[in-house]
Amino acid sequence: MCPRTHKAELNKFGIFELCSYLSIYLSIYLSIYLSMFISISICSYQSIYLSVFISIYVSQYVHIYLSIYLSIYLSIYLSECFHTYLSIYLSIMFISIYISQYVHIYHLSIYLSIYLSIYLSIYLSKSVHICLFQCVHIYLSIYLSIYLSIYLSIYLSQGSLNSDARCQFIRPIPVADLCHK
Repeated sequence: MCPRTHKAELNKFGIFELCSYLSIYLSIYLSIYLSMFISISICSYQSIYLSVFISIYVSQYVHIYLSIYLSIYLSIYLSECFHTYLSIYLSIMFISIYISQYVHIYHLSIYLSIYLSIYLSIYLSKSVHICLFQCVHIYLSIYLSIYLSIYLSIYLSQGSLNSDARCQFIRPIPVADLCHK
């Protein structure tokens, strides 16, 4: 499911994988650092845009799963800073959709599947929020959106994964592991 499978780009995969992990750490650090010194309304936009511009450069040749993985951690850290619906909505929408659209610009179905799963997860998390605590609500909404994004993007995109790789790729992430972060 890489954008192109040229040999030159596959040789660069190790470098881009290392850079992507560094961008995950750097974008999370910038988000938390900005949230300490700037007001919430300004910080929510600046930390999201900084993390998008930092991570989007190194995510060009990386797998779609890595960009969704990046949006999970940014969503969790932004949600813990702000504890609002706005941070979950903005972090998932601006990071997950924008990176996925940039990485897989030829796959319209990935854009549509992530777009649908965002609205479905927000709708479900609002109804679940009445019965559950706030921590569980935040992680559940992130879990639902990411799992649906991965699941729908595999089966709706025109990727070249075989059926065995698909079965290994869509294993659900345990919610307990996310809550003990």
